[in-house]
Amino acid sequence: MILPAPSNGSHLPADVDEVFQAITPILTVCLKRVRSWPVPRNWSSSDWFDEVKNVAAIAAWQAGFNRHTPKNGMFASFVSQRIMSSARTRYRQEYLFGLRFSGRLAGQDSNADEQNQLGETEPKSIEPAAEPVPAYDDLREALSKLSADHRTVLEQLFWFGKTETELAESIGISQRGVSKRKQAALKILKEHLFEK
Repeated sequence: MILPAPSNGSHLPADVDEVFQAITPILTVCLKRVRSWPVPRNWSSSDWFDEVKNVAAIAAWQAGFNRHTPKNGMFASFVSQRIMSSARTRYRQEYLFGLRFSGRLAGQDSNADEQNQLGETEPKSIEPAAEPVPAYDDLREALSKLSADHRTVLEQLFWFGKTETELAESIGISQRGVSKRKQAALKILKEHLFEK
């Protein structure tokens, strides 16, 4: 996209300045909320906050320039929801990664520095972080009770981090239809998991 030449003498068009001024306080409030979340495994606090800050800033800019962004009193709410949604999605990705791969590298022990000095730079394999939890068996069984449509909706929303609107567009139904499928699937899971 080619931006129009600025009329005010600055190198940024007026709408960029306006969007920046509008999203900065919203971004600050959202980042305060995100800072209270636990840090995912394998991240330092400062590195994780820098990562989320970048994800949130990108989401804020995208929301500010989205042609469907409401320009009335709903602007702050819209941008805030986009920021928090992106931050939660990134958090889920790192949390799930940490659960799967936070185990120690096989073949490495307390003498890891000595092994690296000997020229061994590639790990042999990755050990699982922990043994499977018995509760996962119940969850697997409950998920098997769902229809393919319900399973797809839950996978896309919770595992792949899509929004209901994105999923609705990709499968060709309304956002409300996706929401109804999600609620029905969660109700089935709840009934199966808590009936015991």
